[in-house]
Amino acid sequence: MEKRLQKIGNSRGIILPAAVLDHIGTNDTVVLTMESGGRVVLSAPVSPGRKQSFRDALAETNDQYGPALQRLSEDPSV
Repeated sequence: MEKRLQKIGNSRGIILPAAVLDHIGTNDTVVLTMESGGRVVLSAPVSPGRKQSFRDALAETNDQYGPALQRLSEDPSV
């Protein structure tokens, strides 16, 4: 998506469409990261609910696949 910078006071900014805000799961705050090569990345901050859902998914994966992963780590020829 290409957006035009708009003058806002002494600065410039972009207006994000509601669909973009819905997609990243936020409507008030974003994390702005500047990367090499002039790349700028906007992402949603990690909320406590998202952290917990990750922990839940990790625990479920470990419950399901933990024994197999443990065996693989002990004997790579399996």
